[in-house]
Amino acid sequence: MPAPGNPLSLRAAAWRTAGLVGALVVGYSATATRDGATWFGVRGPRCPLGTCFGPQACPGCGLLRSTAAALQGDLQLAWACHPAGPVVAFLLLAGTLVHFDMLRQRHERRWHLVARRAGYALFATAVAVGWIVRLASP
Repeated sequence: MPAPGNPLSLRAAAWRTAGLVGALVVGYSATATRDGATWFGVRGPRCPLGTCFGPQACPGCGLLRSTAAALQGDLQLAWACHPAGPVVAFLLLAGTLVHFDMLRQRHERRWHLVARRAGYALFATAVAVGWIVRLASP
């Protein structure tokens, strides 16, 4: 990625934007339940770590279901699946807006870089805290 203020690689920004929009569409189109997520009748992926050692062993088990539920507005199910899901849903929406603005301006501004880095840190923190909350709850 070019330094802030330099012309943005439009191809890279377009791919990132497409990926974020794709993630939003996939999350919104899922049928999320406490036991799993399906897309048009096809069950989503199973976590190998969670399958072998139980969902408490994996910091991300339930995050896909939780994010999908949060994107659909079911915050109670989202929290039950993984406490970090609503944060990830927010980050997907915010990241999409940031990348659309990068494409619109055709430059990466300082605040774009700061927002992207803050998003990465918030994601890692949310998953870690969500895992701790799941471990602490009965």
